[in-house]
Amino acid sequence: MATIEEIAQAEKQYVDVTARSECVEFIDKSLHICCNAIAILEERLNEMGYPVSSLVTPPKKGLSQRIARIESHTGLEIPALLKRVWTVVGGISFVDLENYAHVDFWKDMKILGRKGYCDGVHIDSCTKDWLDFTVEDFDSLREDETEDDFFYSISPDGYHKDDISGGDSYGVKDGQWMPPLMNFEWPRKFRPLSATGSTVDLMAYLRTSILECAGFPGLLGNKAFEPIRVRLIESLPVF
Repeated sequence: MATIEEIAQAEKQYVDVTARSECVEFIDKSLHICCNAIAILEERLNEMGYPVSSLVTPPKKGLSQRIARIESHTGLEIPALLKRVWTVVGGISFVDLENYAHVDFWKDMKILGRKGYCDGVHIDSCTKDWLDFTVEDFDSLREDETEDDFFYSISPDGYHKDDISGGDSYGVKDGQWMPPLMNFEWPRKFRPLSATGSTVDLMAYLRTSILECAGFPGLLGNKAFEPIRVRLIESLPVF
């Protein structure tokens, strides 16, 4: 498995490289490795009978036009990293947001997160549906003269992912290559060892959630999940 030291070193390298202006090639390489790690997790989860068979939704045609349209509408640039995630990876989801079959899967295994949810990794694709939702969200805030509160929502919170009434969605607003993931926090009692920063940026969220938490940060610390987590993350490539 990726050691904590290797994950920490990858984070340090990411911070150093993104401090320079020419870093797109490095970012894209990191995201391709992220895709490989997710593919390995997908295969291993499928072998367990996990009900989400595909964890990645590839990018769809017209992405650049959708990005341009929403930025023009809101007047707020989408963080560069999120654009690259959409371009290189697409959408990511370790949870079933239609039938919530993953909830029953973990329940049947008697595995429950500390807060009652698994908080599986999820990043919305930039689809027409996402675009329409975001336009509606922004317009609603503008009507109330609270558009300063707007951010780009990219994931339900942990409660909503497991069909439990919850809080505000996770999203980004500022920070080109290290945008803070708003409204997200690691489980306090079982904080990942590789989560060293006081805030969680989008790449750090993906790196730690996938490489240390096997895609389910909400289950970290559960004794029944621990042997599963160790098997899932074995030999994952570091990004």
